Amino acid sequence: MKWYQGEFARWTMGWEWVAKCILRDLLTICFYSEKLPRSPKLLAEACGVPLEVFRKHWKAPMRSHFVAYKGGLQNPTMQQRRDEALDLTGKRKIGGDKTAELMRARKAERDGGPQPAGDSALRLVEGLKSKRP
Repeated sequence: MKWYQGEFARWTMGWEWVAKCILRDLLTICFYSEKLPRSPKLLAEACGVPLEVFRKHWKAPMRSHFVAYKGGLQNPTMQQRRDEALDLTGKRKIGGDKTAELMRARKAERDGGPQPAGDSALRLVEGLKSKRP
């Protein structure tokens, strides 16, 4: 997850440390899940703080960092970073799949054709048997 400490410091300048911790937890949850629940009780539980403490800090300006999203709440910045991370993960998977395919093709050329799965293990066992006294 990309995290910009300067950005967070600007957002939370002058806040109590508990409010900063709550916001940090909520932003992290936003990044790793699609949305936050709307219920203050569920949000407080997610942050691990008593409901009364959460309610004290769940007001402007903290609340202004979240928008309605698919029946819950989301932080647009974290949603954008989540989308970018998912896109990058997908691109890496495609690249990894292509690399694996290329490696299999090169191995097949080197070994004289495609090898069935497990064939190398059988050759290893046979080679070990032939080396026994």
